[in-house]
Amino acid sequence: MLMDLARGDREGEARLAAFRNALKEPLRLDIRWGGGSAERMKADAAEVVAAAPDVIVSSGSPLLRDLDGMTRTIPIVFLQVPDPVGQGFVTSLSRPGGNKTGFSSWDQGLAEKWVELLKQAAPRLSTIAALHGGSLPDFDAIERRGTSLGARVVAREVHGADDIWLVLTELASVPDAGFIVAPSPFTLANRPVLLAIAREHRLPAIFPYRIFAEEGGLMSYGTDAPDLYRRAAAYVERILAGEKPGELPVQRPAKFLFVLNLATARSLGLDPPPSILARADEVIE
Repeated sequence: MLMDLARGDREGEARLAAFRNALKEPLRLDIRWGGGSAERMKADAAEVVAAAPDVIVSSGSPLLRDLDGMTRTIPIVFLQVPDPVGQGFVTSLSRPGGNKTGFSSWDQGLAEKWVELLKQAAPRLSTIAALHGGSLPDFDAIERRGTSLGARVVAREVHGADDIWLVLTELASVPDAGFIVAPSPFTLANRPVLLAIAREHRLPAIFPYRIFAEEGGLMSYGTDAPDLYRRAAAYVERILAGEKPGELPVQRPAKFLFVLNLATARSLGLDPPPSILARADEVIE
């Protein structure tokens, strides 16, 4: 198992626990924690491929890209990959072909909802930066939705703390600005930096996973990542039982969570309307 987070990270441990708990039979797991470092994750991928395991479970597009160049024979079950067809990892969702299958972290309309929810919570926003780690599907849709709601949306690629500091410090100088964070190993691993800058500069933001809102972010909307790991356990067991990964369809997310941190909203001087409170799966006081 190649995890893109650090050992001990609460989100990473929750995902791993969901996978373990869903297994029907005990398996010997070799777990590698990449900590959001591209170099470390690539080195871990090379070691794992050299060990020739029965199945590799991989998290995130960067890891899958590394593995794709290292093996076309070892079965791979991937998670947290936004657009596996568009990124060239599989032939199609229904019949991926080759040695890979897994679970996409993206669904049509997801990004547009980020803009809608952020504007509902902070109606005065006129500039929204969309931070991503190299992959931002449907940016045109995000841009159009922002324009229709009276906000300019700009894409900003980040790959670590320095990039985040630079982009968000610049954004803080723009009146009525906020930001969106797209899911990636780098944004997730650097969430302390993202949350600290958002708090320091009083920037409204929406994040892709519940853990961000739990740790002080204004709101989160996205896939329930532990649920994907629960579902991945069944695919691993089916492959170990003899099924071919290329014949197992890539699955889309089935469960989405919208979490609002009301304490953070109040600290930003925001008063979320009843409509947004009613939509929330969870409100953190």
